[in-house]
Amino acid sequence: MTLQMIRKSKRLTIRDMALKMGISPSYYCHLENGHRRFSEQLITKCSEALGEDVRDLVKYGSASWIPYVKVNDKCIITAFSDEIKIESAEGREKILKRFINFAEENIGEAINKELSTNKKLADSIVDNYTINY
Repeated sequence: MTLQMIRKSKRLTIRDMALKMGISPSYYCHLENGHRRFSEQLITKCSEALGEDVRDLVKYGSASWIPYVKVNDKCIITAFSDEIKIESAEGREKILKRFINFAEENIGEAINKELSTNKKLADSIVDNYTINY
């Protein structure tokens, strides 16, 4: 589900969202399409305007369906956090390979395609699970 799909399901226009968030319609359109980044304040305003938490959707890419995949009643990324404990910084490819293996065991190979086409999501996963000492 995308941010646009959620907005439309609530029967809100881009102008409605912009007014509720206190920004211009043009700027909101850039946010929704991924051309601009959401600040923490805008994530909160967007969540309030839509009446639901969109933090993971915004953080991992509005075009991504991955944050909505559930494993043991948790977002797959949260479930992965429970599964993996990286104690020192590891390489990007190793982290992505471990995540893909975890995901394939739980939801199949579709995730591999998503990660290979959604650089923002791949980068977010690496950033989340790389610990620098």
